[in-house]
Amino acid sequence: MEAQILSTLNEIKIAVYVLLAVVVLGVVANWIRAGISIKNVVRKQLDDLFSEEAGNFYDEGKYDELLAHCEEKLREKPNHNYALWYKAKAFYKKQEYQQAKQNFESLALSEPSWNESHIKPFLDKIVEIQDKSR
Repeated sequence: MEAQILSTLNEIKIAVYVLLAVVVLGVVANWIRAGISIKNVVRKQLDDLFSEEAGNFYDEGKYDELLAHCEEKLREKPNHNYALWYKAKAFYKKQEYQQAKQNFESLALSEPSWNESHIKPFLDKIVEIQDKSR
């Protein structure tokens, strides 16, 4: 009888350990999920801040500052769409059309959905300007 009680207690102990492990794994999984969510929120806020600052540089005609701002972002994230976009537009405004064209083309590869509505009009204007200067 005593052996049976000890065996049952041992089985209960094992079940408690398993249950505890499941609970701990659940808590850890929730922490990881929360960490990922926080990371995504922070990343979105940083991207929004970048775009706001870039837009301000662009609107104020501070194209060299804009280019430096974009280069900094591109060192962190080489295919950052908005950094490529603002970089290309800054070169365009500075009338450095070859550089602008290269950056618009890089952006077209990185974000094909922007090609028709955003990129192509600039590329068409660049071709037109280059044709006139010949």
